[in-house]
This record gives sequence, structure tokens and C-alpha cells, in this order.
Amino acid sequence: MTAKTTFDNFLGSLLAEAKEYDMEVPEADVVTLDQRVDLYLRAMHAGEPQREFTPEERTEARAKIIGYMAEDLARQIEARKRKHQQGS
Repeated sequence: MTAKTTFDNFLGSLLAEAKEYDMEVPEADVVTLDQRVDLYLRAMHAGEPQREFTPEERTEARAKIIGYMAEDLARQIEARKRKHQQGS
């Protein structure tokens, strides 16, 4: 079993918040990047549930999410390297 990453926890929070606002929430175990962008933007603008987001807002949100994912991946790689070095 894989440990939850910081981004997984962040995504879980967004999903929970989206459900509170009766927003459409993906049911699949794997949430696409576009779905993550939608969830993020809806969470950041919870008081405006019907708002349409601009391409610039979507691009900025996508960049943030990819950055969070990259940071988590880097942490996971470093943790595996340390674990491997300790086992050697």
C-alpha cells in the first residue's frame, strides 16, 4: 500500500469541500488533471459556484497543481533513495 502524499491529502480536502457545496465530484479513483483544476478553482471561489473561469485562471491553477505534484514526487524519490541507502 502506498502512503498518501501531501498532494493526495490536498486533493482529498478539495473533494470533501466540493461535496459540501453539492458540486459534481468525480467518482473514479484517478482524478484527471482537468478535474483537479476544476476542483481547485471551485474550492478557491466557493462563494461563486456558477462562475466560469478564464483560460488564464485555468492555466495558473494547472501550473500550481503540477508544481504540487512535482514536489510530492521529488519527496517520494528522496525518501526512497534514503531508504535504499540505509538498506545497503
